[in-house]
Amino acid sequence: MEMREARRNDVWVLALKGRLDAVSTPCVRNRLQERIDQGGRRFAVDAAVLTYISNSGLALLLQVGKQIQERSGRMVLCALHKPVKRVLEITGFMSLFSISARRKRPFRLPVRLTLFEPPLKRLTSLQRKQFSEIFRVSLILAASYDSAKQA
Repeated sequence: MEMREARRNDVWVLALKGRLDAVSTPCVRNRLQERIDQGGRRFAVDAAVLTYISNSGLALLLQVGKQIQERSGRMVLCALHKPVKRVLEITGFMSLFSISARRKRPFRLPVRLTLFEPPLKRLTSLQRKQFSEIFRVSLILAASYDSAKQA
């Protein structure tokens, strides 16, 4: 996994290349946490060359997205690579984040949905069950990561 970052005005741009999995997630988590602790509130994750995302990567996006939102911030996923986009579609995560097809000026897009407020009224009952299960598993993964980190 390669990670590059840059600050453009008040937006932290994090470009990820390779695999966001159990091995690389802690490094990305630490980098994002450093920027959040420094007062960063707007983040653009450039995933144009991110080739794979695992459950731990999905859990990372949920945790960091929630933390940023709690601080009145925003995270946008930009230029999703097809395999990663497909995983986000299958898991229902596309509706949880602001997604930009372009790399430049991702924050010019209107906020469609905020994290953890899915449009449940528009989902079928099967989709609601799937979303709930994905969310539950992601929280379990995040909690197990946090407890392992503290041990």
